[in-house]
Amino acid sequence: MRSGLEFFVAAALGLSFGCVADRSKVAAPSLPAFEDTYRWHSYHLSRDVPESPDGAFRLVGVSKEGSAELLYFGETRIVVKKNPSNEEMIASRMPMRVTKFDYEKQFVDFEWLTTN
Repeated sequence: MRSGLEFFVAAALGLSFGCVADRSKVAAPSLPAFEDTYRWHSYHLSRDVPESPDGAFRLVGVSKEGSAELLYFGETRIVVKKNPSNEEMIASRMPMRVTKFDYEKQFVDFEWLTTN
């Protein structure tokens, strides 16, 4: 006949093995496939048409080096650089880049990386 301690140990081992076996039967949760929801949104602003169609940006001016000064919703001044570094793009809350410009004609094409 088994002592109380032996019975307790045997029961505990049986339960623990049972739990391990049950855990192996539970399916691992699956995650949905990654979907990239970011894309570059293109804008063209000029002296003749200084405001973007969505009203978000207004052209203040274009420098000889290709940087564009913009107003964001009429309040916040933004400078968009022609060739921002990767570090600048990563650190920016509004990753933007100038793709084409003309200082004489005062026009700029730029892109803004944002969600669709």
